[in-house]
Amino acid sequence: MAMKKTIVAVSVLALLGGAWVGASWYTGKLVETQLTERLADAQAQIKKHFPKADTSLTIAQYQRGVFSSQVTYAVDIVLSPSVKEQVTVNQNISHGPFPLAKFSLAPKLAYSQVALVNTESTKDLFKLSADKSPLTLDVLSSYDGSSAITLAIAPMEDKSEADAVNALKFSGITFNGTAVVAKDKNTFSFTMTPFELTESGTSLNINKFDFDGSLDNVTNIMNSKAVFGEFIVNTTNEESVKERYTAKDIELTGNVKTGKFDMNVGLGGIKLKSFTQEVNGQTQLSIGDVTMVSNVEEDDKNINQTLDTTVGNITMANKEMGSGRLMLKLNQFDGNTLRYINNNSEQISTLLLGSAIGGSPEMAMGNEQLMTHLMTFLDANPTVSISPFTWKNAKGESQLDMSLTLKRPESLEFEEPGELAAQLIKQFSSSTRLSMPMLIEQAQINNQVFDGMDAEQAQAAAESMVQELKMIGTSMQTLTVQDDNLVGTFNYADGIVDLNGQKMPFAQFLNILETGMSGE
Repeated sequence: MAMKKTIVAVSVLALLGGAWVGASWYTGKLVETQLTERLADAQAQIKKHFPKADTSLTIAQYQRGVFSSQVTYAVDIVLSPSVKEQVTVNQNISHGPFPLAKFSLAPKLAYSQVALVNTESTKDLFKLSADKSPLTLDVLSSYDGSSAITLAIAPMEDKSEADAVNALKFSGITFNGTAVVAKDKNTFSFTMTPFELTESGTSLNINKFDFDGSLDNVTNIMNSKAVFGEFIVNTTNEESVKERYTAKDIELTGNVKTGKFDMNVGLGGIKLKSFTQEVNGQTQLSIGDVTMVSNVEEDDKNINQTLDTTVGNITMANKEMGSGRLMLKLNQFDGNTLRYINNNSEQISTLLLGSAIGGSPEMAMGNEQLMTHLMTFLDANPTVSISPFTWKNAKGESQLDMSLTLKRPESLEFEEPGELAAQLIKQFSSSTRLSMPMLIEQAQINNQVFDGMDAEQAQAAAESMVQELKMIGTSMQTLTVQDDNLVGTFNYADGIVDLNGQKMPFAQFLNILETGMSGE
């Protein structure tokens, strides 16, 4: 009876063992197929997002076994026609359902270990990391598409530097995270260990970094959020002055996708709780509660963007400077022109420089193409507006609103810059409300902080400056006095100026400015 039980037990183990071997062999084939597909996807993404990058990814060697496989990748980077670099990466894959290299009670697809290979291109990095792989990646993948990921950058130190104080030292970083690849959406999440980097008397410390993101495979919308805890830079200049810069609670968010003009459209944001600058232990500058929100939209022809920035408070040399807000709007920006500029920025810089020093026939042709795109851009009547720009301190608040719309000029032949401006500008408007107590307060703080005046001198100089501004503004009819405010409105369209409700031809307005500036 005992013998029969033993035979049964051995048979069961043999069947389980055979099933494990079969499953591991199948997993190896499955992993090989997926690697080939992922490599093709990666190559396609590089070509899409970096069309000018001459980079290729290939599998140099693949050895598949029953329980594990070894893969060698070659990354070829062409820096110039005569300079080519190759980075080699090794990957050891332990097959599921129970990877031998990583114990797990739950069945897993595979456990993968990736490391750089010490070659001519990477030997300097290996020297810094004590002959260990400077970069390693461990991935434990499940059958449901989820993976546990550990990415580590090794500690590094430049021991060839004679001056140990100035030598490069890096504590190393480890990123721990998860990724889920699903049919409709891919999600990923990472946390980073604190690290320190020092070189040439300058150090960088980051104590926290978290990242969460997702990619919708249907809409191609990327949703992301990155959070930094404390970001500290310490440095000492040639005069032995010690400076320290500290940024706390930085948050970057995005909800974007690549639009029809190959530009990111959607919402993006930055938040900063505080930023300080210290010199020899004394706080010189403090900025708090900064937010910036960008919203980019597009239609069939144009791209529109709104950039809304607020600053909660600024303090310099223990003086409260105030708080403010700036909302910038860009409307009717021709999408094809922007794409042309993005794709040809280096060529355009060369063309502009060549035009300044006299160009070749090729440059002349390039300038003609650039001018064609510029005229198309102006045909769309692009508009730049600021609404509002406000600044507030303890004594009051001032505000400026303005809008400028451009148009295609009838001719580029002109004798004076003012003639071209009149042809380029379709419409311009502005509205100004300057609080005189606020301006005096701001000026007297500036006089103390930047010019070193004492409080009494700073106040007298500030009052004098604002009185002079009031006198010039009223004499030129650009500003009027309402209670404690200097107020002005200006509108221009079709050659007619409306200055504080008084309409006049543009030439008459120029005459008023000239008269006011001459003091007549």
